[in-house]
Amino acid sequence: MRADPSRPAGDLDSTAATESGAAEQPFLELARGERAWIRARRLPDGMYELQHRDGDDPQRFEVYTSDHCLVRDLLCAWLDGAAGWSEGVVWSPVDPAIEELERVRSELSGLLGGLTLLDDLGAGLDMALARADELMDGLDAAALELPGQP
Repeated sequence: MRADPSRPAGDLDSTAATESGAAEQPFLELARGERAWIRARRLPDGMYELQHRDGDDPQRFEVYTSDHCLVRDLLCAWLDGAAGWSEGVVWSPVDPAIEELERVRSELSGLLGGLTLLDDLGAGLDMALARADELMDGLDAAALELPGQP
């Protein structure tokens, strides 16, 4: 299956590369072919974001809810191909500017993910130096002088 640029920025193809970030916001994506899909994502505040796209229409639609039963019902109805599955809620079109921001954020998070390694190294070095300072405080200056030195 080829990658579809009209899929959400956090689709399965792009989140596989940044799995550590995806663990914070788990999602489920169901697809029919390459162009029809629905995705439910659990947000950090306990809300759910549902997005869908139908066939060749490039427009994505979304709805937010805290009702996990509604999420389940919509996913099952879409999967079954039930007539009128989307009419039970008010879907809003996703703004193209928001789509572009999501795409750029996804690309940047993939590129900048390696920088956390530098943060970890810096934090480890800071802890080591702090521990060395603690150990040095217990020693007196005379003990640090080398023999034969004035």
